[in-house]
Parts: sequence; C-alpha cells; structure tokens
Amino acid sequence: MKKLQALFITLFIGTYLSAQIPEFIISDTLVSICDGRLFDSGGDGIIYENNENFTFTVCTDSPINIVFQTEFCLENGLDFLTIYDGVDILSPILSGPLTGTDIPDNAIALSGCATFHFTSDISVGYCGFDILWNSQNIEPIPPTISATDVYQCGTDIISVELSFPILCEEVFIENSTLEGQNQIGLESLVANNCDANGLASSFDLILDEALDYNCSFDLSLQIGVRDNCDSLWLFNQPLNFMYDQCEIPVEFIVGDDVLCNDQCTTISALAEGCFDYTYTWDNGLPASTGPHLICPNGPLTYTVTVIEVQTGNSTTESYTFQHESVLIDQEDLFLCTSDASLIFTANPTNGIWEGPGIYNLDSGNFDPNGAEPGLNNIFYSIDNSTCYDSVQVSLTEINAGEITASCPFAAPTLLIPEPDGGLWTGDNISPLGVFSPQDAGIYSISYAVNGCFEELIIDVQDFTPSLNLGPLCQSANTQYLSVLPAGGNWSGLGIDDGTVGTWEPEWTGAGGDITLYYEAIGCSAEYIVNVIPVQIGGRYLNTCPFTLPFLIDDSPNPPGGVYEGDGIQDINTGLFNPASVITNNWYDILYYAPNGCVDTISMRVVETNIPEDTVYFCINDDPLFLNNENTGRSPWGGQWTGPGVNFIQNNDFEFIPYEAGAGEHLVYYDNNECLDSVLYIVFPSELTTESITVCSADEPFIIEELPFGGTWTGLGIINESIGLFDPFLAEGETVTITYSTPTNCEIEVEITVDQFIQALISGIEETYCYIDLSLPYETSPPDGLITGPSINGEFNPAVLGAGIYNYNYSFPDISCSGDTSITFTIYPSPIVNLSATDTVLCVGEGTVLTAMSASGVPDGTVTIEWSNNLIPISEHSVSPSESQYYYVSANDGCSDPVTDSVLITITNSLELSYLFGDLLCFNEEGASVAVEVTPENTYDIYWNNELGSSSYEGLAGELVSILAIEPENECEVDDLILIPSYSPIVANFTINPNLDCIPFEELPVSFIDISQNAVSGNWYFGNEETEIYDGSSPAVNYTTAGYYEVLLVAENEGGCIDSASVQICVNDPSSLFIPDIFSPNNDGTNDILFVRGEGIVQLDFSLYNRWGNKVFSTNSIDNGWDGNVRGNKSPTGIYFYQLKARVNNGDEIVRSGDITLVR
Repeated sequence: MKKLQALFITLFIGTYLSAQIPEFIISDTLVSICDGRLFDSGGDGIIYENNENFTFTVCTDSPINIVFQTEFCLENGLDFLTIYDGVDILSPILSGPLTGTDIPDNAIALSGCATFHFTSDISVGYCGFDILWNSQNIEPIPPTISATDVYQCGTDIISVELSFPILCEEVFIENSTLEGQNQIGLESLVANNCDANGLASSFDLILDEALDYNCSFDLSLQIGVRDNCDSLWLFNQPLNFMYDQCEIPVEFIVGDDVLCNDQCTTISALAEGCFDYTYTWDNGLPASTGPHLICPNGPLTYTVTVIEVQTGNSTTESYTFQHESVLIDQEDLFLCTSDASLIFTANPTNGIWEGPGIYNLDSGNFDPNGAEPGLNNIFYSIDNSTCYDSVQVSLTEINAGEITASCPFAAPTLLIPEPDGGLWTGDNISPLGVFSPQDAGIYSISYAVNGCFEELIIDVQDFTPSLNLGPLCQSANTQYLSVLPAGGNWSGLGIDDGTVGTWEPEWTGAGGDITLYYEAIGCSAEYIVNVIPVQIGGRYLNTCPFTLPFLIDDSPNPPGGVYEGDGIQDINTGLFNPASVITNNWYDILYYAPNGCVDTISMRVVETNIPEDTVYFCINDDPLFLNNENTGRSPWGGQWTGPGVNFIQNNDFEFIPYEAGAGEHLVYYDNNECLDSVLYIVFPSELTTESITVCSADEPFIIEELPFGGTWTGLGIINESIGLFDPFLAEGETVTITYSTPTNCEIEVEITVDQFIQALISGIEETYCYIDLSLPYETSPPDGLITGPSINGEFNPAVLGAGIYNYNYSFPDISCSGDTSITFTIYPSPIVNLSATDTVLCVGEGTVLTAMSASGVPDGTVTIEWSNNLIPISEHSVSPSESQYYYVSANDGCSDPVTDSVLITITNSLELSYLFGDLLCFNEEGASVAVEVTPENTYDIYWNNELGSSSYEGLAGELVSILAIEPENECEVDDLILIPSYSPIVANFTINPNLDCIPFEELPVSFIDISQNAVSGNWYFGNEETEIYDGSSPAVNYTTAGYYEVLLVAENEGGCIDSASVQICVNDPSSLFIPDIFSPNNDGTNDILFVRGEGIVQLDFSLYNRWGNKVFSTNSIDNGWDGNVRGNKSPTGIYFYQLKARVNNGDEIVRSGDITLVR
C-alpha cells in the first residue's frame, strides 16, 4: 500500500519531505493538515503588525507535536502567544501566554487539535515566531469492492460498487489492472451519480477490448481514501469475479479433413477460455480433448459436448469428415527392363498417371525400358483432390546388346551384355555368349541374368551391296542410312547417330567421295557416297545498312550459279544492296550452283561506328588528323563533318580546335550514308571572369560556365567539376583558383573574400509568461543599431503587457554584414473567476463553488489552490456552518498567480413544533394540528402545498405535508406529519364454500373473519340467529334453502364502528348424497362421513376396506363414520360402499361405489 499527501495538487508517494511542508501566516483559520509551519503575520524574517488578534486552529484527530524553531521574539509583557489543547481558546491552555525572546519548550496537543492565539499591542513589532507542527497520519480503512451488473457476452464495461463512497476523481484507472486469460487494458472510468459533494460509490470501468470469453477475472482497482490529515492513501483493492455470459467457442483440430482410401487421421476439440473443461464424445471416443484416432471404416461425423467446470455452461458441436477413395487395381510389381509394356488401371477412371516409364498420362501405359533400374513409384491422382494411390515397380536391369545384325559364317564373336555373369541360350551361341552364325537367316538368342530374360533376334544375311544414295549436294538435309541386315552401327565423316543411322552431308568438308562404315556382329561393310560441293563463302556476313551494293562472293564454288534473296540486285553476280533491306536484321541469300546444288549465307545489316565518345582539346592544340589510327572509325572511306573539321584531300580530314572555338562540338563520320558521331570538347586559354571581391556570407556560386571535363582547384572550391565556390570557406582571404583540363591546360583567377559581420541579440526567448520582473538582454558586436520597445538592455513583461514584440540589431554602414531580428511573445496573465450558485444560504443548505480558470500560456495547464483545505478541483459543493469567504488562486506554472474570492453568508436555522387536537375516528372530520416555527418571525405556511395559517383542520389519520418559508431570505423547512386517530376499523369476512349458491349437502357455511382493528361487535346470519363477535370464524347449518343476508357489525378501541354484509344462497337438498372423499383429521371440515338426502325413511349403508372387511355400517342418516375401526385410525386409501334406502314416496335406491379416505 502507498500513501500520498494531497496538497496543492502535488502527490507525494509514501512519506513526504519537510521541504514540501506547507507554510501558513497566522490568521483566523482552521486547517486539517498533519504537517505544517506557522509564522507570525510578517512571515519568515519580517516583523509582525500592531493591533493583531488572530486565532489559528489545527485539527488532525491525532496528537500534534509542536516544535518552536530558532526564531521567537515578542514584545515582552505586551504581545502574547497562547497555545490551547483543543478547538478554540476555551480549551485548556497547553503553553503560555508566551512573550519575550526565550524559545518556549515543545508541546504536544493530545486532544488532536491545537489552537494558536496571538495578540499584539498598538506599538512596536518584533521578529515574531516560527513554529513547526506535525501529527501522525492514521491509515484509513478502504472500501471493499464488488461487481454489480452482469452484461451480455462482448461487453466492454465492468461495473463495480464500493462499500462506501469516495471522491469521484480518486479512482486511478491508469494504475489499475484487469487480468483474465491475459491482461486487459482499462481505457477509462465513469463515476455513476456523482453527488453534490463529489462522492460516488458506483463506477463503470471501460475496457479497451470486449469480454468475449468466459473466465475468472482478477481486478486490482487503485482507489484513494483521505485520512485524518486529508492526506490521500492509495489502495489496490482486489476483486475476483466470474464471467460466464459467453457461449463456449470450440475449435476442432483435425489431421486431414478428407480421409483418403484407408488413411486414418486424428481429431481434437479445444475450448477457448480460461476455465477447466470436460469433453464427452460420441462414437465411443475417450472423454478428453484428444487427439483421437479416426479411420474411414467408422463413422464420419463426431459430436463433442464441452462443459465448463466452474460455470456449468455447456455446448455441443459436430464435425464431419469427407471420405474419398482412389485405388490402383494392380499390386506392387517386380519387372525386368526387358519386359513388355503394360497398362495400369484404377478407380475412378478419370485420373492422371505419373512416374518413371509412364508414357501416356491418361491411359497409364508403362514401358519398363523407359524407367530406371531399381524402385520406381507410380502415382495415380484425381483432379481437385488431395487423394492419390501409388504402386511400386521394382525393375531389374538387363541389356543383351544393341546390335542385332550379322553375316553368314561371320567370325565367332563374344557378346558383351549388361550386367555380365548371366547365361546365353539360343541359336549358334555358347553359354558364355560366343555367337557363331552359319547360313543366312533369323537367329534367336536369349540372355538370362538375375531372374530376367531378354531375347535378341539376329538378322543374318549378306550386306546390301550399296546405299543407293547419291550423289548428294553438300547442302543437303539430314540423311537416314538403311541397309541389310538391319540392326548394325554406322560411323564415318558426317555421321550424327550411329545407331539410328543419321548423316549430315554439310559436315563432310570439301565434299567428294565419302566412306561410311557399317558394323555388325562379327562382320562389317563400307559404303562410298559422292558429295557434290557447293560453297559461297562463310555462313554469316555483316554490312553497313548504307553501304553501296556489293558482290556476295567474288569466286563462288562452283561458279556460274545464280543468287536469290532479299537485297540481291543481280542474280548472276550476287550483287547485294544493304539499303534495300531493314537495318539490324538477318537475311538468307541462296546460291543456285550450275551443278544443281544450292548454298545459303546469312547477311546482317549494321551501322558505322566510332569507338571514342569524347575527345578533349586545348584551344591552341595542333589540328588532329581524322584517320583510323587517331579515331578508330570504321569502315574506312567515309566523310567527316562538323565545327572545326577541315577537308584535306581524297578521304583525308582534320579537326582544328582553334577554328571550332571553346565549347562542346559534335563531329559526324558518314560512310555510305552510315553515320556515327564523336564529341570534341575544346577548352579556352583564359577566363572571361576577372579578379573579384565577394562577402563570406554570400551563397556558393559558379565562377564561370566552361565545357565539361575540366577540374577547378583552390581554397573555397566545393565542386571541382563545375567550379562551385563557397566564400565562407575562404573568409578573410585572397585566393587563387586554378582550372585544369584533361589536356593539361591551366587557367587562373583571383578572388578576395571579405569577412562577414553578424549582428546578434542574446538573452531573449521566443515566449514569456506574464510576470512582473525586469529581464536583461545583450547585443554583439558593439556599436550597432538597436530598435524595439525598450532599448536600455532590459524589459518587463508585465510592463509591456501581453502581445508580440520585435527587436532588430544591424550595422547599416557595413555591406558584408547581417542584421538580426528577434520576435517574442508575452502571453496573457492566467484567468480565474470564482462563482457560487447561491451566496446567501439557509442553515444546512449548500452551494456549488465553481472556479473557471484559463492559462495564459497556449495549451498550458492551470493548477488551482483553494482556501478552507479544499482539494484542487474546479468545482466544490460546500455547506458551511457559518458565514465565511472562500478563495481560489490559479497558477499556470509560468505566469504570476491570480486570485478571486466569494463571500458565503449563512442565515439562522428554522425548527418546527406541533400541537394536536383530540383523537377522533380514522377519516373523521374535525381533527386539528397547530405548528410553531422558531426562531420567531413571519412565515408563509403551506399545508399540502396550499398557503394557510399556523393551524390546520382535516381528517383524523391524514398524512399532511407542511412547508414554512421565511420570505426575506426564502429559507424554508418542511416536514411530513400524520394527524393522530384511533386505529382504522374495517369490518370484512368471506364465506366457505364460496359459491354463488351453496348445495344443501355442503352445509354448514363458515364465515371467515378478515376484519382489521376490530375488538368487539355482533354477527347477524339472516335466519334469526346472532352471535357476539370475538374474532373467531363462526359456522351456520341452514335448515332450509333460500337467500340469507349475513351482517357483521365491528367496533375498535375508540368505539368507532364499521359493518360488512354478504347475501348467500342455499340450494334445496338432493334426494341422496354420498361424498366420494373425506378427511377425518380433526380440522373441523369434512371429518365425518354422512349419507345425506331428503325424505329417507329406511337406510342400510355398509363400508368395506380393500380386503373386503366391513369397517362401518349404519341404518341412520344421523350416524356417520369418523374413520376409526374399533378405536384405531383406518389408513389412507380407497373404500367400497353398498347402500340400500327407501324414501317417503316409496322409491327404493340401491347404490355402490368408492370413497377415498385422506388424512
């Protein structure tokens, strides 16, 4: 727990420092501060005044220690200080009367109050006194808190109730916390029904997020409680409350929401909240959150019921899995790479196949030879589904060989299979693989290894004599070689693929007769193909787009052909015109040789180029000869143009810098209208800028615009490329700036920089508060010109007044100087206005003091300080017991404080006394009351809101309001009185049975008394029977049917009378009546079972229990059964009766039935 001292808005945590002890000048004042310092009227170090008579009282409700400081001097025997142990000077003297200069002893006011009474005579003032007092703070007991309203789920408001009210602004939400599942921020606070004294016991806490889950919440609410010294103690009061208004959110967590084939998954349920939860699943799942194993051979829908243990709340949620089946018909396979292709099948049939060896994704065709030896996974899946199935193919490698051709009687040859170590079988082959063919024919041989088998069909026959190919043009397309026996391997010049037999004639060099080799098992053959040459140079050629037409090839092989293609101007000579085609493109040119062959060249058309982009010159440099060596231009033979270009002869040109002049010059090279350019930059030999003088405060400037590429150096240069000069860097100097070019030209210029003089004003801020104080300022350097509202080196904000002011300081006779202008603002004084809703109060009345304040500082905060120990808030409800002034001062923390006051005057209190007349019956007219108001005066008396006299006559027992108003000050007193009377008499009763007309068989009739305040009276039953009223409820057995007027006359203790009457109706009796239930419990109602009827002259009635034993019989209607058999009570149950009766008209009645006995 922490204690805070509340004084002048400053809060001190824990104990508070003596430096912060409030100081008081003695005056007629009552304070409740536990620690303070009291001075005489002169204060600290100043003598007090004459003719003083002050009483200063301190009350803290705990003993007060009084300590005299080093200063005590009163005019001996004439000025006195007396200290009393109590609330006034009538209390016992604690110390004194004190006078002179001896420092008195310390004292303790045990009563909890100390009164200081000081008097001085008409002359001579002394240094006075300095007294410290302190008193123990008594720790207050804080209120307990409880939660009130329970809101719907999603509320962001928590309402709390305190066991007793505290100040509305002393609940500190910023130091309070709310913890649930996590910490919840408290955004703001609303005090409900803050009363006129600023107190409330009900508060709404506004949260920064909604409560959308059930939880046990812990609130720590910081509240402030004032102690006996008006110090503020902070308590963090705890409150635990349970919030159970939300539905339980349940999240299902599943491994896979779609179950594929026989795949199993898991399901869990997780309730969100901070309570404990139980989980009850259907389908036999364990009672836990999970995870639980779910497989597709069971149910697909699972339901869980979650119960919140602490609240009993529950919710039921369900989750349904989807099930998909994707199945491959085949099991895992073991195959050899030599096996035949197969087709995989699956269900459903609209899927996609993937994996090594699959060469048709839709149909599932699989070629073992297309997969890798080892394990191969084949997958089958359906579009838009995560389900798939797979089958594993294990492939064993076998390769008996690639060549399947041989010759009759070929030399025995050892075949090399993969892997080796197997066994060969078949025609003319040894087990180890030596093949020895004989006659021509088809030989079948097989190789087996590692459980695999591959057959080779060997075509054995004589080689085809020739290829029947050629002669061929050297530019012919790819040729596919084919001879018998098939299955051999090709090699030789131009062969691309020996197994397939592809051959490229253009790869045969100069052409002519080309030998190709064909290899079979144990034999081989050679074939010669004649390649007809055709050649027109290289395959590619570049030219300028503006080059004049030229020949593609001066000596084509063979000559005499014709040309064809874009840009060909002469088909016989191959004249090509670059200008006739699009630049930077490729074009195919065809040459048709006289030997019938065709060759092709690709032509690219490109532009002329000069490698160098930029060349630098000094203006006095020698001319530059524009040849390939100096410029790198290509192709040769073009024309140069541009500033400074001079034609010499033939294709010779030169560039003369002097003729071009200083600057940047673009020079062009044109070859057959193919153009390129180069930038020639010529630098001058001297500057146009002469020696200059500048100010060090001038902005940086470019010394002179010159061609790009040179370098500026020297003190003050901040950009070497463009010659940007900053005078500030060369302040007070004369500097030489050098401009150097890439061609080693140098130019110089001299710059003088004068030192800048800056006028300064110091000591003036931008803003000032409204204070009565002289403030100095300074100017530098000296001897400048100052202008402004006060030029003597100081100003006073209170003298100048609120406003905006300007000072200017300058040196008008110095060009390289700068003036200073300072503008400052003096803010207005703070404002305070103290008002009261009423300044004249009746005793016990209150008024609202309102301090309206405003800071003179923009966005400033005003603190206010009240007299009478009021806390520093803007509004107080006060109810003083005597007339007094209230003061309030406002301080914005910057300007001088301002004060306002208001006088509250208290009038005398009013009291009422009454004199009543004689007691009368309730509501009887003529009852009277007289009122007397003190103090004696003239008053307006209002009875029941109507103006009357000092007496009132009305009804006995009447509730009367009285209001007495003193017209002068409108003070009033009101009351609510009851004119005495005898007790109100009310006669009243009800009947039983309460029917419109009572059956004769249900007699007697009971009259139940419900009268009020009746002590005597009489009953009149309408059949000439009467009975004295004694508060009981009489019963009457009427002998004949008819209407009867029953009257009750009742009296109270004062003889006041009231009456009540009821008319009853009694029906004629039926011929015979037997009740079906009776209750012999001695309650006076239905205790005896009778047979009733009119004119019964003979009766035989018997009653039996459930075992058939007779329990009662009678021959008289006056004899009834009381429920006893031989003195013992018969049990509750159903009894059977038999009845035979004869009535006076001779009719015989026979009945039987059940009767229920109830106890």
